[in-house]
Amino acid sequence: MTLAEAIAKALGLGAAALALLACAGCAERDGPAEATYASRRDAQKANAIAEGRLPPWMPGSARELREARDPGTTRSMLAFHYDRPDRLSIPGSCAETADVPAAPFRLSWWPRDLASDSAATRRYVLYACESGRAFLAIRVGSGEAYYWRP
Repeated sequence: MTLAEAIAKALGLGAAALALLACAGCAERDGPAEATYASRRDAQKANAIAEGRLPPWMPGSARELREARDPGTTRSMLAFHYDRPDRLSIPGSCAETADVPAAPFRLSWWPRDLASDSAATRRYVLYACESGRAFLAIRVGSGEAYYWRP
């Protein structure tokens, strides 16, 4: 008899109850918390900007925002579209770079080539921000931006 089985027997728990107890909090560990916002205004209404989850420098035309974050850490990812005439204002804490680390999570909506393909630098302008604690990629000619904290 295993220790888990002995504890379950002592507590009068069946196998199913033991499995539920063993997996308490599994949903939090399975992946990041995700949120989507139709527009910057919707993100503001949800306090995502005021709480520091999303950066305040996003342009007013930012739309189709997708956020993923690990609530227990600063690891996060953000993707959004914006109107190209609305020019993205690059934060002063960002400096152009040729090398960025991979994003912290593997998600279907994140470009696979962003940090793994040497050709990515032809498709994106890359920035290191916040003294290397965050990174920004702007897809050339498309009005798409990706921001992450590894």
